[in-house]
Amino acid sequence: MQDLNIGFLSANQTTVKSKGREFLDLLRTYLPAFNPVRYGAWEPLNNYFNFSNIEKPLQCSNNEYFLWKSKRHACEEIASMDSKSIHSSIDIIGKSESVDCTQVVSFFLKTTELIKPDFAYVHLFSDEELHTITKGINTTFYDMSMPFRTGISTYELRKYIPNLCWGTIFGSPYIKLFEREHILSSPASKVQQLSENAIYIQLSEDLTDLKQLIKA
Repeated sequence: MQDLNIGFLSANQTTVKSKGREFLDLLRTYLPAFNPVRYGAWEPLNNYFNFSNIEKPLQCSNNEYFLWKSKRHACEEIASMDSKSIHSSIDIIGKSESVDCTQVVSFFLKTTELIKPDFAYVHLFSDEELHTITKGINTTFYDMSMPFRTGISTYELRKYIPNLCWGTIFGSPYIKLFEREHILSSPASKVQQLSENAIYIQLSEDLTDLKQLIKA
């Protein structure tokens, strides 16, 4: 089951395109199970990905959308570079069982450093949460969590932040909005100023904590 969600929103429309090679290198280094196997600008994805011929997929990223899928559907990913939107975005939905969760955090922070997003998140949904989402048992929880399952957009961020994920990056606009001191005083397991324009909040010690807690 695809229970791992990672997303980045950048106000710089050229960032996702210009950093494509570096992003794919980070993916290969930290989350090799999520490497692209097939890619394209739209479904069906008929192009086969090969790191030895990376120029061709990078040219494909000149389109408004760049989609890819990994081997055995370990993950599905989309980079949105719609020039009419405020943000470019990268959204990854994958199976946590396919990756080392400690590497997920490293990938998340390294990618944040690379593309300098306005907002970014990583969350590992428990089986109970996924059941609630898919069955629509709790409408309030569904409304707060579902954007992260499909990829949060500028549309949501104009109105609200749907929820605080296990790991959340607040970029420059949110540091100004909430004020740096307020964010840094958040009662979380880890609150770290990564740079002048990025603060990281981590809700617990380990990404898998919620799954382990519910199983216990």
